[in-house]
Amino acid sequence: MKKGTIIILNGTSSSGKTSIAKAFQKMADKPFLHCCIDQYVGMMPEKYLGLNPEKGEPAREGIYFEMSKNGSYTHVKTQLGPAGLSMMKGMHRSFSAMALEGNHLIIDDVIPKVMLKNYLSIFKPFQVFFIGVHCPLKELE
Repeated sequence: MKKGTIIILNGTSSSGKTSIAKAFQKMADKPFLHCCIDQYVGMMPEKYLGLNPEKGEPAREGIYFEMSKNGSYTHVKTQLGPAGLSMMKGMHRSFSAMALEGNHLIIDDVIPKVMLKNYLSIFKPFQVFFIGVHCPLKELE
């Protein structure tokens, strides 16, 4: 059985990853399934998602964002609690299972540094293309 090819589009939110994935699907001569982190994050109960949650809040167990300001610069850092980390690892394994069945994937993701090693380990047997998607700050704003 032939393993699927995996293309990973990695970049910040609103940088154009989804638009690139959809355009690629139209151009590709094989069916590439568009797999998006938003689909998986959407499975998480709302109380396990948050922005600057206090200690003890359920969002600290899931996926949350820490936002801080430094002058005119706003820094946002993705944090994964135990449930968020488990969900992300499961998401990666589900992508691997799809590719093992011969499906070609274009993955639209924002990869926190803590998850990069997991991706590299799970996708070792596949042909993978990591593509950084960058966008000018003015466009993101």
